[in-house]
Amino acid sequence: MGSLIADRVFGLVVGYGHKPERSFYMLLALVFVGWFLADRSWEEGDFAPTAGPVLMSESWQSLATDPAIQNPAIVWSDKYMADADGSLILTAGRDYETFNAVSYAVDLVVPLISLGQEAAWAPSTTRGPWGWRLWWVRWWLIALGWIVTAIGAAAVTGVIRRD
Repeated sequence: MGSLIADRVFGLVVGYGHKPERSFYMLLALVFVGWFLADRSWEEGDFAPTAGPVLMSESWQSLATDPAIQNPAIVWSDKYMADADGSLILTAGRDYETFNAVSYAVDLVVPLISLGQEAAWAPSTTRGPWGWRLWWVRWWLIALGWIVTAIGAAAVTGVIRRD
């Protein structure tokens, strides 16, 4: 049973060694899925910074608990925020890692590089449905990214032979 599954996976991912470029296309497809989910989650306000000092800071807590602010992460990472009187003030998180949905997706799917997005931002399971979805799908994206990358590397290096 296990060898049948492995046989099917090798055939699908690299065409039994004859089409190693398929692994690259599969990685791209996984990145697009992650990009879509990360972008939707970010736009809906379902992300939060991962740094403990940030999460415990008074500035973040006031943004995260304010019911009038739908997306505290965007407000946190913007350079300026409108004060109560309408004047612009510098935000506390202006120097924090800027979120990028494509980079976040690449961080999840491609195991060989780290762009810092996954380390800086995490989807929230309590803010909305998009964050909850991304929280669970990201485990699949990470696992599939490892599998596709390993099989693709094996095909390119000749470990998977075309015999």
